[in-house]
Amino acid sequence: MKMRQMATDNPLRVLYLTSEVSPLLKVGGLGDVAGALPKALRLLGVDISIVIPWSPRVKFVLQPWEETVGEFTLVHTFLPDSEVPVILLKHPSLLETTPAAYARIAMSIVELKENGQLPFDLFHGNDWFAASTIELLSRKSIPTLLTIHNLSYHPKLLQAAIQRATMLTTVSPTYADEIRTETRHDLIGILNGIDTDVWNPLTDLLIPTQYGVENWSVGKQKNKEALVNQLNLAEPTIPLLAFIGRLDTQQKGVNKIIEILPLLLAESNVVILGTGADELERVLQKLGQQNPEHLSVNLRFDEKLAHQIYASADMMLIPSSFEPCGLVQMISMRYGTIPVAHAVGGLKDTIRDHETGSLYQEDTSSALNTAIEEALKVYQSDRWATMVMTAMQEDFSWKKSAKAYQQLYASMMSYAAGRSE
Repeated sequence: MKMRQMATDNPLRVLYLTSEVSPLLKVGGLGDVAGALPKALRLLGVDISIVIPWSPRVKFVLQPWEETVGEFTLVHTFLPDSEVPVILLKHPSLLETTPAAYARIAMSIVELKENGQLPFDLFHGNDWFAASTIELLSRKSIPTLLTIHNLSYHPKLLQAAIQRATMLTTVSPTYADEIRTETRHDLIGILNGIDTDVWNPLTDLLIPTQYGVENWSVGKQKNKEALVNQLNLAEPTIPLLAFIGRLDTQQKGVNKIIEILPLLLAESNVVILGTGADELERVLQKLGQQNPEHLSVNLRFDEKLAHQIYASADMMLIPSSFEPCGLVQMISMRYGTIPVAHAVGGLKDTIRDHETGSLYQEDTSSALNTAIEEALKVYQSDRWATMVMTAMQEDFSWKKSAKAYQQLYASMMSYAAGRSE
């Protein structure tokens, strides 16, 4: 594939390490970020390449090609609809997502750079997966950026990398404020975005009826009727509330929804999509069986169903105890689904209370229920249309955030050059 000419004669070469990248391999929100931010940076002239460990679960969109380097096989491809190279490191020891596997990846990255087969000027790693690589590269005076997507994941593994990284970012300004005392005083919060080409109700082929701001009411109602029929729910004219995410009690807070489900089902339909803790799955499955006409519980990862829910639901429930950034609320607003969310982290940074969504302060099921009740009152009023159309016109593209990363890369390189003089 012929590469597009970079914006400068000597573009900055960045190596971006992640554990997942959409659409090749997606487990959660990091996959969405890794599949979108590098594309936006490439358009700004950054010569960025992605490295992930190979997995049998990888779904190649473009035909890959392989080369053997020592004991590793490098599988090469590109992000679809872009010129961003993706390099998959293939080795039996890398099939498990473990600290030992990523320590081996770190050593291979250093070796490949030193023998000239993986040239880069700056390393950008994500979460604990990048900890070992940052430790090794920092000893060689190579600029390193660590982005923390969730400090609660393997915090001990992260500590050394937090101190050794040249710069440290996280995924929203408010989350940066919330964890600064646990990390570094110079932590920078740069808000995540969404891929507005993938998440676009005007062109989304995974939903029955495409729609935009002008015809949102008709479009969403048609999608709601189709989904209600598909899920065997009753009454497509009543409000449809949704939850999409990991089923846990520590962060995502689906347990708070469970506590108030009898109240919600009295006047609404509810659809839940996600996987997680076994006990929560069992409880939800039982509740779904007891309330088949008004509650649909879908215990799986299902990209198509997720798109259909975003296009059909009236409200998205996001009762997270903490939320570094969150993409669900941004995608929801893009589709005219109003988020009802706990005012923390990226939720607070992206939702404008009473304008594009509803925020509540106390991390309780009672506060969540009160916020839903208030939103349902707005749903019955003329204000709802204004809220939906305002939410749909919010700009959650990667343009602004990618520019912030580009500027940060430049400052890191200037700092490194100054130290070497």
